Amino acid sequence: TKHLARKDVVSTWLLLWPLHVTFLVIFFGHLRSIGLWSVDWFLWLAPKEFLTKALPTALGFVFLASVALLFLKRLASTGLSLPSSRLGDLTFISFVLAIVLTGMIMRVLPHDPGVLSVYIVPFIRMTVDKIPNLDALAIHTFVAELFVMYIPFSRLMHLITGIVT
Repeated sequence: TKHLARKDVVSTWLLLWPLHVTFLVIFFGHLRSIGLWSVDWFLWLAPKEFLTKALPTALGFVFLASVALLFLKRLASTGLSLPSSRLGDLTFISFVLAIVLTGMIMRVLPHDPGVLSVYIVPFIRMTVDKIPNLDALAIHTFVAELFVMYIPFSRLMHLITGIVT
């Protein structure tokens, strides 16, 4: 079939590789805001400004481009017919695209001086050095929460439960 053609598999792999690598680095970066690690641990690699501003922004744009291209590739591969498996894929990718897009909007909009500290759940506090655009943060958080609620109904849950069992 067309989907299993070697060219399609290679192009999908080349698209998914930067997507997964940037996701892992960005996820690791988010863990800094809840105090699991400090940027000071990595100052031997690069200056703080690079590690907290330039690198996350560049990786965010790579992640955004990868997700957008994957979304367009999925749309193009479905044509006019939309089986339920493709609908689930498009829903999943749409959530990720919305999360990344709102995160990048939050990153590029001006920040206010000061420290933002919010309890995510009891005993877990998120602290950021500069206050981001609060509207973008609210939308980013809301879409991320919706995505987490969607996971049990998606293919990702099968991947997680398959590893456990």
